[in-house]
Amino acid sequence: MPEDTTNANQRTNHQENRATNGQENRTTNRQAAESDGAERALSRRNYCKVLGAGATAAIVGATPGTADSHDHGHDAVLDLVPTSEATHTATADGSWRDAAVWAGGSSPGNGARVRVDSGVTVTLDHEDAARLEWIRVDGTLAFATDVDTRLQVDTLVTAPGSSLEIGTASSPVRSDATAEIEFVDRGPIDESWDPTRLSRGLLAAGEVELVGAEKTPHTTLASHPSPGDGTLELESTPTNWRAGDALVVPGVSHRENQDEEVTIASVSGGTVHLQESLEYDHSPPAADLDSYALNLDRNVRLRSESTDVDRRGHVMAMSTGTAFEYVGFYELGRTDKRIPLSDPLYKESEIRNDGVFDLAENDNRKARYPLHFHRTGARRDLEPHEVTGCVVAPHTDAAGWKGSPGWGFTNHGSYANVRDCVSYRVFGTHFMTETGVEIGVFRNNFALRSAGSGEDPDWREFIAWADHANRPLIDDYGHGGHGFWLHGPLVSVEDNVAAGHRNFAYAYWTRALGDYVPDEVSDPAVPPSELDRPVEEADVGRHRGKIPNVPAEYGDDKPSETHNVAPGSPGPNVAAFAHTTHDAGAATFVDAGSIPIRNVDNVAFASGAGMDVMNHLRGVEGPSDTVHGNDDYYGLVKNFTAYAIGGRDGESDLPAFEMRHGDDVNFEFPRGVNIGISMRYANHLKIENARLIGTGEGAGIVHNMRARGLCVEDATIENWNDGIGALTDGIAEIRNPTFEDVTNAEINIRGEQILAGEPTTHLRDVALDDEIYLDATDDVHTDWEWEITLDGGDVYYDAVAPGHAEDDPRLVGGKIVGGSDDGDDGNDGDDGNDGGDSTYSGSAGDGWSATATDEGDSSTWRFEPNNAADWADIQFAEPGTNSWVGYRMDPAGSIHEHVRDASGDGSSIDVRFVWDDGAGGQYVSARVTHSY
Repeated sequence: MPEDTTNANQRTNHQENRATNGQENRTTNRQAAESDGAERALSRRNYCKVLGAGATAAIVGATPGTADSHDHGHDAVLDLVPTSEATHTATADGSWRDAAVWAGGSSPGNGARVRVDSGVTVTLDHEDAARLEWIRVDGTLAFATDVDTRLQVDTLVTAPGSSLEIGTASSPVRSDATAEIEFVDRGPIDESWDPTRLSRGLLAAGEVELVGAEKTPHTTLASHPSPGDGTLELESTPTNWRAGDALVVPGVSHRENQDEEVTIASVSGGTVHLQESLEYDHSPPAADLDSYALNLDRNVRLRSESTDVDRRGHVMAMSTGTAFEYVGFYELGRTDKRIPLSDPLYKESEIRNDGVFDLAENDNRKARYPLHFHRTGARRDLEPHEVTGCVVAPHTDAAGWKGSPGWGFTNHGSYANVRDCVSYRVFGTHFMTETGVEIGVFRNNFALRSAGSGEDPDWREFIAWADHANRPLIDDYGHGGHGFWLHGPLVSVEDNVAAGHRNFAYAYWTRALGDYVPDEVSDPAVPPSELDRPVEEADVGRHRGKIPNVPAEYGDDKPSETHNVAPGSPGPNVAAFAHTTHDAGAATFVDAGSIPIRNVDNVAFASGAGMDVMNHLRGVEGPSDTVHGNDDYYGLVKNFTAYAIGGRDGESDLPAFEMRHGDDVNFEFPRGVNIGISMRYANHLKIENARLIGTGEGAGIVHNMRARGLCVEDATIENWNDGIGALTDGIAEIRNPTFEDVTNAEINIRGEQILAGEPTTHLRDVALDDEIYLDATDDVHTDWEWEITLDGGDVYYDAVAPGHAEDDPRLVGGKIVGGSDDGDDGNDGDDGNDGGDSTYSGSAGDGWSATATDEGDSSTWRFEPNNAADWADIQFAEPGTNSWVGYRMDPAGSIHEHVRDASGDGSSIDVRFVWDDGAGGQYVSARVTHSY
């Protein structure tokens, strides 16, 4: 908005020019799949046996840069269009409608099966009326760029080494022309011809370049639209917006769908005149937040004739380096996220027809999406797919308006950069990474409106021991209604907007599925005993997160370019703390889930919840605890803005999250609606400069009972029941938060929800009028090592606070010792040493000695015995008495321990050390007096 143009400037067009040698690079990367199964190590063969026959081909039958050769691979695709069954074969270069091009002397008509021979280029330069059964391209099929063109076909297959060209980077389809492929409805898919229902759509194993006229895909508005408005004022003049274009103005209500589909009447500079008047108010809850308009029209179009889910087309790219620029994908996709997948990789033999999972195998096959990059190789030595300015949407000519039933833009085991795109009305997830090893970027995209399944994000996951009734556990994700679903950390998510989603607008599930092992990793890090015994298909689910599936160097921009975890970086090397590693000689491989995420400058609004971070850096500690406490290398969520967050009217499936003060359940299961950012079963996440605006319910930032390491810095939390749930296993730090209109507690700290570990919470720069609610439960009476500090002073639950602890206006249910109320660095507590450190030494016979340092707050001590010892105590007593209170230190020379002065309430305390003498006795040092 005029008051703050930062976000608008960030969301400029990020289109990058394609390299001039892109055509040559793409050609060299098109190779057919080869099998090298005979050379695989025995352990790999055993692993493939676990996966089952179909997935075995995915691992051992794929050359880098090509799709696997099972039912979604090259062989299966080419089997649909055998050359021997072609009715028309192009044997000479020329125009499609030139009879001399075709071997039989006539152009293809209705029902034709067409082949373009190898080495032959056929150019479509008209709108062809024939409804074709299939086309196989072994040569080149090109569309003219200066006239309207149209092709109607059930299935279009491009073979390895072929080329499909509809515009190029140097010569796009002109803005005054259109190019269209319509996937015609020839009735239900013929399973006698296509037993796996792979057909009906574009199945591209060859080179693909589709480039339409450049068009501004989405833009911010200069003023917020109001009811009755017939014009939109854009912040800048759009490129190639014209009369008749279909626009969507996103609604800002979380309660109901208020997106408005309108049509351009005319454009004058940044003013867009509409054919209709707006019905709703599109003003966000703060004037400096943006309003938007999305343009759904493109002049290169792939579309389904039918809107029936099981009769629609789909697009599957199976070779590297395809290019889609300013292309519309309309009413595409058959995989239906309203119901579970019917061809799961895991557990199928165990659950088929069990009364819960009763789908026939072809009822809802996966991998039929509007634009799907299918296992082309998640490797940086391959040419990436480039997708710019495209749209996945319903028909824009009022002939459907249904959208995709499954996912939108899908990266499956590939390298893809998706920028400046729009996805509208997708049921499950708009932008998807499918298995966790994908690489690339989602940048400056807009994901608008998903109805979702009403099931929480992990309801269809694979957990063998949790086989609940009415829950098909089949590794089926991204069905809940999300803008972005990331199954791994290697696709950066930057400058995107997600709006109108039933559940989390952004969802991370960063533990890769167990269906991919790189060629370089000859022996997955799975114990041989696990694979030598008889196994069930379901067993593979337990190996996820244990397979070293990506090069460690792929962490070179995670979580940021400055601080990253790649080998050779200034920071920690991911191989030192990864869950599992494999030395492949030239490179070290790690499990993808051990690399931190990067999410920067993204926006969510009008959705059930903002962001869910699940399974992040699980099991990555390593022997040196390398990452723990070093938040520069935590997964990064930076500049995330979420507003109008809450459940829709009538929501009865997804739970409305709340923190229940003093009740048995607090912030244990944050997986429904009314959540800004959720951290579940995850480690080491840094949330920096978040702005989270709720709708009066739920909580801004929260975690479940298995979260470790959370840093929240400079967050603004507005209009929630509760602000931040702060206590996690390991270190949680809340620095300089800002709260407005929080009904209950700004910060909630509850002990009971941590199942184990050493919870430590540091609070800095919390305003004096903010409430820090401490709900002690029974945890404070356990022997856990827990610590809470506020501006450097130690905080205690009331039940265990020492006598000299003081009240603090921010604390409810707790007291503080030391520290200050000014919100600075927390080193102003009066320890008698003006905020500095105090060191005391004591010694006993035979040269034994020890040193303790009070680190500025009178209660945190660093203890170092100068000789080896099996155990050591530090003891306190009131001056002049012998009533010692002791604290056992870590054994054998440990130098770090936290202890609390539970005895003194005056201005000084006596300290002494007691430690093992190595001969069954003990040494006792002289006592020293410490003044506060």
